[in-house]
Amino acid sequence: MNKIKKNGPCYYCGGVSVSIEHAPPQQMFKDFSFTPITVPACKLHNTDKSFYDEIIVKAFLKSISLTTPTPKYPSHPDLHKAIGIALPEFKRVKNKVEERPLTKDLAELADKPVVHIKPGVNVGAWITQITAALVYRAVGNFEPSINWEQVMCRGLNFIETGEALSQQELVNWFEQKETYKVFLGKLNWKPGWYEPPYGYPVMLYRFDFAYTYKSKNLLIQHTFYNSYVFVVQIKINSQIKEAIKNHIRSLRPLKLRPSNDTAN
Repeated sequence: MNKIKKNGPCYYCGGVSVSIEHAPPQQMFKDFSFTPITVPACKLHNTDKSFYDEIIVKAFLKSISLTTPTPKYPSHPDLHKAIGIALPEFKRVKNKVEERPLTKDLAELADKPVVHIKPGVNVGAWITQITAALVYRAVGNFEPSINWEQVMCRGLNFIETGEALSQQELVNWFEQKETYKVFLGKLNWKPGWYEPPYGYPVMLYRFDFAYTYKSKNLLIQHTFYNSYVFVVQIKINSQIKEAIKNHIRSLRPLKLRPSNDTAN
């Protein structure tokens, strides 16, 4: 398993590190037993983005809380626990997150609000930074061959807009999403790497990875709270692929989380 130097270069830009970044942010796992993936970070790519961490995490949980569980799709106790911890603090981000209708054209959806994050918070960039930290952890250092500002990030069930969509915009979004899901379904996905002994509670966060285009592209699929899925596509070289394979081979098996860790 690669050892990470605490004073190594920033995981995202290669600059001078001043702190340790958790990927994903540790506030996602408050009151849960977990072992975080950590990497060195500069001020811009850790401390300066901490408020955006809170906005996006709270937005995810607020959105999930609006969906009433059904007998067929009951909520997992870990999700109930995470929502219960986060919602009392939701007022701290109310200026950036609000409930609005999904579309402005269909009356039947007018009374079914979804959570919108106001302009100025780039969810795609946030997901990309988590991806950069995961790759850094597997490779063992900053990889200058990857320009993280140019990678592609797509949300499969999250619309990054501060405004309600028109009916046609909504239709276009669903069509694009379904086409991309067909493409993803043809890939050979594998569970992502982790940090022993516990890793992350899988109902709160997990990621999988696959290769495409003759292994020249690495795709990492993030799943937050068993609900929101984002895919990041990265051009890589053979050295990065080999480093990931070796890192996974070196990992020790995960231990079971303590029995009192899950809410009743």
